[in-house]
Amino acid sequence: MGVEQMQWLPEATEAEFQAAKSLLRRYKYMSRALIGLKQMDVLTTKQQCKLKEYADKTANIELAISLILDPEVRDITDHVFLQGNNRQTAIRKLRWHTERTVDRRIRRGVISVANTLKDWGII
Repeated sequence: MGVEQMQWLPEATEAEFQAAKSLLRRYKYMSRALIGLKQMDVLTTKQQCKLKEYADKTANIELAISLILDPEVRDITDHVFLQGNNRQTAIRKLRWHTERTVDRRIRRGVISVANTLKDWGII
């Protein structure tokens, strides 16, 4: 994450970082559930609530990731969380980088998402 991004976004606390990480880990499930719920003709009240909740959360996550300024951090964050790939796949994708570099980029992506979601009052 660039210095300029850090200066205008509020810094997320550790608890907010963990909340963002949890949302990112649930993204793939929420996006699949969203597709399934949209295909149903009749929804229960709870399903209607989940449809709105998942639509809002996935849209916010996608936008927060798209706003990451560093293209390498944005790409790896998208690869791991939006596309649902695991850490090992990310390491193979970035085979010219060390595992620690990949881990740092993933962490920087989560921090950026956490800061953005905090700024928007979502976490």
